[in-house]
Amino acid sequence: MKQIMPAAIAFLSLPIFLASPVYAQEVNQELYELCSRFPFNSRCEGVSVPIPLERRSGTRIICSLELNSPAESEQCRLAIADNNLTLYIEVGDRISLLDNQRATEEITIPLSNIFALDLRIWDRRADANSLLFGGSLYVQQPQDYSDVERTFNPSTDNDERSGFGSQDFAEIEISYRMPDVAASENQSNVLSIAASEEFGFFLREQITPNLASPASGVLLGEPEAISSATAAGTASNTATLTQQLLDTNRCIRCDLRGADLRGADLEDANLEGANLEGANLTEANLEGSYLVGANLSGATLAEADLSQAWLALASLTSANLQESNLQGASLQSANLQSANLSKAQLEGARLYQANLQEATLTDAGLGDVTTARNFIPFVGIQRYRFYTSLRGANLSGTNLQNADLEDVDVTDANLSGANLSGVSLEEVDLSNTILCGATLPDGSTSTQGCP
Repeated sequence: MKQIMPAAIAFLSLPIFLASPVYAQEVNQELYELCSRFPFNSRCEGVSVPIPLERRSGTRIICSLELNSPAESEQCRLAIADNNLTLYIEVGDRISLLDNQRATEEITIPLSNIFALDLRIWDRRADANSLLFGGSLYVQQPQDYSDVERTFNPSTDNDERSGFGSQDFAEIEISYRMPDVAASENQSNVLSIAASEEFGFFLREQITPNLASPASGVLLGEPEAISSATAAGTASNTATLTQQLLDTNRCIRCDLRGADLRGADLEDANLEGANLEGANLTEANLEGSYLVGANLSGATLAEADLSQAWLALASLTSANLQESNLQGASLQSANLQSANLSKAQLEGARLYQANLQEATLTDAGLGDVTTARNFIPFVGIQRYRFYTSLRGANLSGTNLQNADLEDVDVTDANLSGANLSGVSLEEVDLSNTILCGATLPDGSTSTQGCP
């Protein structure tokens, strides 16, 4: 995950005041004190007053945005009211008038625009490597979170950064649609938050009831709608757009159907909503790429590196993902129906409510993985052990022969008619999983969850 900070985003609600170091130097202390408290005073008309974070409302947290983020700060405040999530984030240089503090910008996200939310609790541990080489090992806790304290009072608990980086913490990722944007700009973004466990649960409880349904077309619509809004898929257009992508690492909602991108270096590429139907991406490097809402139906991604990629709402129907690396990828509500994921590395991938109906996951890795990298930007380079989530996913008719399901979360998943031969289920909690007609490791057919 990149460490990119939030930007001035014109398509969201504008900040109450536009922070400007130039204006700040023109405002004396008396006028600043007046206008920062009473902005509608007649003397304040036309005056732009920067507001520091300490004068904003909400709970103090650490945050970042995946896209559109020129700010160089992780300090934020967050408040939820009137079905909106309001984020205040530091921007610009330090201002002497503000006692060397920075100005803030306001970003408003309607709760109805949020289409995916992921909560992970990280447990800090010390092991032999920590003692020998320093650093910490953060281990993702099982998603029942039965032993985690959940009490949070937004009116009294206004700073959730205490002890952060030296103890357990919550990581919350919020994927949301941004309204009224230019055709050439991103329609979505991902807000990452680090805070206490209690705040993580509070946020999830506030947002989940309002979570937009992927089926309602909250982001980009169907692949046909995407392609109709792009240039006609002629060979010359495809070649031009392919070169644009290779030159700039960006091609939002481009028509790249059938493009030859074998072995291309597209790390951190911005391909939101791009139409890559039937494209050849064999052995391509797509690590950390932004493919939210993209159409990869029928694409060839064999041995491609999609680790840490953003693929929520993406279509990967009948795609060839053999031996691809999807470790830590975000695939919430993605469509992988009939996709070939044999021998794919899916450790730590998030497939909440994904459609894997009749997909092939023979010999796929779905267990845990430990990685040493800047996986969470707020903590720096540490080691993280995280687990695959198939919570609520549709795996009916899927071939999971010899797949590694150890420590995988399959709560509320549908495994009816799946082939589980050769799979070790000893460490897998199947109590809330539909298994009707599934072939179990001993060759028997399960009746669990049958009508």
